[in-house]
Amino acid sequence: MLVSAGTGTRNLRLETSEVLDMSAVRLAGQSILSIMADCDWLTQTMMQWLSNSPTAWPIDRESGNLEQDILGDRQAMLHYLRYNVRFDPQWLKQELDIIIDPVQADSLFAMDQPENIEILTNLGTTAALVQVQPKHFPANFDVA
Repeated sequence: MLVSAGTGTRNLRLETSEVLDMSAVRLAGQSILSIMADCDWLTQTMMQWLSNSPTAWPIDRESGNLEQDILGDRQAMLHYLRYNVRFDPQWLKQELDIIIDPVQADSLFAMDQPENIEILTNLGTTAALVQVQPKHFPANFDVA
């Protein structure tokens, strides 16, 4: 069994006009963030493809969460649990019943900002209370 606790994610999609107006330095920074996000989703894809995952996240509109797709002979190689938070006001309201404005939600992605510590701690605690459930763990696993 592998349990993965994320540090939060956000949509990195930008409008064409935003990209065209970016300085070269900002564009380079955005490119690095995009590469990191792609690596994260590739990891999620592979882990969900190799596993039985009751907490699988949708990879994209085409792949879905891969709950019916297992690599190899159709037997999961591990039990995988993924817990994370999206810094998106609609997701936070729907999943955690937390109301936050878009500017503040976007600012939470900068986890090196001391002013974000309290709200990130509260989001993590709330997400854990909502997301982590005993039924996610195999029957022979003690969650105490």
